[in-house]
Amino acid sequence: MDVYFFLPGTNTPATVSAFGAVFCDVDSASAAWLELFDPAGVSLGKVPVAAGSAARHFPSWASASLAGERIARVRIQSGSTQLGVNDAPPNGDMVVMDDFIYAEPSEDRAARPFPTTCRKWPMGADTARRSC
Repeated sequence: MDVYFFLPGTNTPATVSAFGAVFCDVDSASAAWLELFDPAGVSLGKVPVAAGSAARHFPSWASASLAGERIARVRIQSGSTQLGVNDAPPNGDMVVMDDFIYAEPSEDRAARPFPTTCRKWPMGADTARRSC
């Protein structure tokens, strides 16, 4: 899933300086990650999601805060297979996501391409997230 940022209440592309997400039921360290992209579409790197404690069912947290760089898009990998009834290796690692937290979006003055067909998901009274 790719997440793009926009100024609240508009279709104006924006960037953020930090992004984080809560993941639930991560069994394998390679099953979930965040990849951050700058306004030109260049990868700023991947943030792996640590496996949670299966015995205690703790959620996992992954985040990045960048000094001097702006995040225009986040690609989220959440699990190695679709949700279903058999969530046990080696069948795959089914992961769900919960809260998304990010810095205040600010206008991206440099033009950047983004998909024209997106679903807009509400993320509170004055912010929105788009999934393409």
